[in-house]
Amino acid sequence: MTLHHHDAIALSRRNLLRSTVLLGAGAAAGALPFGSQLAHAAMAVGFEARWPKVTAMLDKYVSQRKVAGMVAALGWGDKDPGFIVRGKEAFDDPDGAGENSLFRAYSQTKPVTGMAAMMLIDDRKLKLDQPVADFIPEFANMRVAIDPKNSLDARPAKNQITVRHLLTHTAGLGYAGVGKEKVSAELLRLGVTLRC
Repeated sequence: MTLHHHDAIALSRRNLLRSTVLLGAGAAAGALPFGSQLAHAAMAVGFEARWPKVTAMLDKYVSQRKVAGMVAALGWGDKDPGFIVRGKEAFDDPDGAGENSLFRAYSQTKPVTGMAAMMLIDDRKLKLDQPVADFIPEFANMRVAIDPKNSLDARPAKNQITVRHLLTHTAGLGYAGVGKEKVSAELLRLGVTLRC
């Protein structure tokens, strides 16, 4: 889904007034017992009114059971983000989703990691062709499987694995349980899996 700038600022007077009233009520409720919960709920409702398309999308995906729960964190500039929350942490989990819920992101972490690495490179704190062993010494003496399908025999790697290799998925690292190779089976046996 693409949000356009006019979506962010297209507030009706009614929604703007409602948001202000709810935020004010939430702040006043903060002084009462259980006030922080009431204030948080009131601010969430006001925040959702500012992002009707995002709120509708979360409502749709959770109500259609495409996902158990969703959390949208929306921020602007250096201000703290606001959150829109729907559903539970898992279909069989009684806990509701929230700001601190952890969800599997699978490959969606790749672009985030890539951007973070490139920011570090831009700040000259990391080099693209820097060996990973500089940070994780266990990567210093890597070995390469000679016949991964049929054997665990290996030879020393000719080159060090670099940051570039990791970012471009050319490091030669495999996944446990993916494929029918002996190396994959051995990783699985050792407990090196894709599970979090």
